[in-house]
Amino acid sequence: MEIYEKNLAALKKGQPQINLDEGNEREAGVDDYTFRIELAMNDQRYPVVETSQGVWQLNGRYNPEQAALVYANRYQKLQSYESIVVFGLSDGRALRQMLSYGDETNFWIVYEPSREWFYLAIKEFDLSDIFFHEQVYLVVESGEDLKNILKNSINYNNRFLIQHCILPGYDVLYHEKCQKMINEMVMQVEYSQIIKNTVKEFHREFARAGIQCMEDALYQSNIYQMREYFQKKDICDVPVIIVAAGPSLNKNIEILKRAKGKAFLMVVDAALRAMSAHEITPDLALSVDARVRDDFFADVDIQGIPFYFSCSSKQQLISSHKGRHFYDLAPNDLFDSLAKEVSDNEFVSLGSGGSVSTVAFSLALYLGFRTIVFVGQDLAFTGGQSYNKSLVKDEQSNQRYIDSRVRVWAEDYEGNPVETDYQMNMYRLWLEKEIADLPQEYRIIDATEGGARISGTKILSLKDTIDNYCERDVDFAKLLQEVPLAYDEEQRRHIWENIRKEPQRLREIASVVEKGMESARELSQANVRQDGKAQKRLLEELKEINEKILSEPIQDLLLYYNSQAEYGVGEDIFTGDFTVPQLCEKFLQWYEACKPALMAIADDIEQAL
Repeated sequence: MEIYEKNLAALKKGQPQINLDEGNEREAGVDDYTFRIELAMNDQRYPVVETSQGVWQLNGRYNPEQAALVYANRYQKLQSYESIVVFGLSDGRALRQMLSYGDETNFWIVYEPSREWFYLAIKEFDLSDIFFHEQVYLVVESGEDLKNILKNSINYNNRFLIQHCILPGYDVLYHEKCQKMINEMVMQVEYSQIIKNTVKEFHREFARAGIQCMEDALYQSNIYQMREYFQKKDICDVPVIIVAAGPSLNKNIEILKRAKGKAFLMVVDAALRAMSAHEITPDLALSVDARVRDDFFADVDIQGIPFYFSCSSKQQLISSHKGRHFYDLAPNDLFDSLAKEVSDNEFVSLGSGGSVSTVAFSLALYLGFRTIVFVGQDLAFTGGQSYNKSLVKDEQSNQRYIDSRVRVWAEDYEGNPVETDYQMNMYRLWLEKEIADLPQEYRIIDATEGGARISGTKILSLKDTIDNYCERDVDFAKLLQEVPLAYDEEQRRHIWENIRKEPQRLREIASVVEKGMESARELSQANVRQDGKAQKRLLEELKEINEKILSEPIQDLLLYYNSQAEYGVGEDIFTGDFTVPQLCEKFLQWYEACKPALMAIADDIEQAL
């Protein structure tokens, strides 16, 4: 087993994200696919897959090496900083050749959809050089892992530098997984545009919200602690009911009283007034928007309700609420880096889908619940209404709101047209995609009793849902109070003392930026003089300066405070073909915007201390 041991060592060092637990190896043929190795006409070994539909070669049966070369030659002309998502590993021959065409700026995401083939491949083919390759990230079978790496790899600046390739036979054998991979790539590209628009619109407001909630986050819990505690209590068989603020909430909200104590009631901020009016206390409220409407909380006593907050939640709401808070992500990268120095507690990036209701769905999945129920999730203007009656002030204001939206049409549960808007329809499509990816043991019920159809959900009245699935008594209020805090006193002190040092350190980094401006000007002048020695020295200086700036744990804050330059110059650098003077000018633009951004971050942190 020399090849196998060599591959295992390479995986452990080069691809540590791969779970090498032998218990995950399945018996051959478990998916109606039987993998084997055959000899080609030139005696080279290559993989073959036999299914009930026929036999498929994953490489050429005459000369596998030459066949792999012919295929890989399609990817000879790679752009700098281009990322390639490869569907399939096969015997590694085509991938190895493609890698030879890239450089240190290219990034390769390799998605092998079959764990069964992966285990056979690492026993039969030496793939260690691929596993060791610094620009390769391997994903085996897990669609969730693929989604996460695509999410972290695709952004607005590099969105035009993403391409995919599908190794021979894989698109036929794994058609659905292949289509999901492509759909995920498209969605991440579209999402990068949404993030850019959000950052440019809210920029400093969102960043300030994160800075201001740093101290509160020290004394609260993360959803990681909530999940760990819930799993100890083995409550995943209890339903979670997500209550949104759609018009249909009017018809069945009273029935929710019967679910109290028998289901985990998660309520989005816009539905709180309706719940309060019916004297129903949710187990957890969610609010994630820095610009959430104040009237969502009018006449509502929120103090007895635990809240889920994000780092962009409204600061006035966080500071006025005196109960338990549960955060997802760290308030910012700076806080995250300091917290990791003293704690193994995790911050979690939930799939957002763009709305607080879709965040609630992601949270329910993360916490481990397998039965998820929607109530008030119309995602449509049911009956010509924008919200339930607790939020609709009068018919004129309701109609003005609807008229202000970009309206589209969807289908209700009887196939009839129902009016919605572009934004709500995107939420619906996101939910449908997430539901389609879930294993069979998950049960997603839509008990809204109105609105747009969400494909993949089981349609049931709220009464029947409670009768059939809400059978176990659980005191969630008590459980949430018992969830451990994220940090002890010593850990808090370490984090906060280092945050206090940050403004001075940021001003020191600003002086490094000034040095970058000087070096960029000198480089431009050295280019005019055709002084190759000076150019080489200055390029090295600029490289060190840029690495220093980009290594600082404030990149998310810089993106908000410096969004115009980050997006504009960043996109140009990735996609443009510049002369040295033009490149120097681009760097100067970025440096000149970066310095005041650093000073503004320092000022805002000082104000929050």
